[in-house]
Amino acid sequence: MPELTSDDCLNEPQQTVFKKLIEPVEEFVANQNDSLPKHPNQKYEYYDFFMLLIYYFTSNAQSLKLLINGLLNKGLLPIELNLRQVPYSTFR
Repeated sequence: MPELTSDDCLNEPQQTVFKKLIEPVEEFVANQNDSLPKHPNQKYEYYDFFMLLIYYFTSNAQSLKLLINGLLNKGLLPIELNLRQVPYSTFR
């Protein structure tokens, strides 16, 4: 078996614990996202909301509003999570 070098590690996509956690349901969520009818004013996908809510429930954040306004929209969460910035008002 060949030995891994630092270049090999840098070229591999980042696998986060969060990504591994959602792996079993990712196909289902993608299918739901594609099958739900789109509202004419819709700017965000079902997938974006689902991922954000799953992160909220698993991150032990004090509140959804604090997570969105205090961390997500200020760019304080790791970019590897691929969570899309959304206004808190969309969750009300």
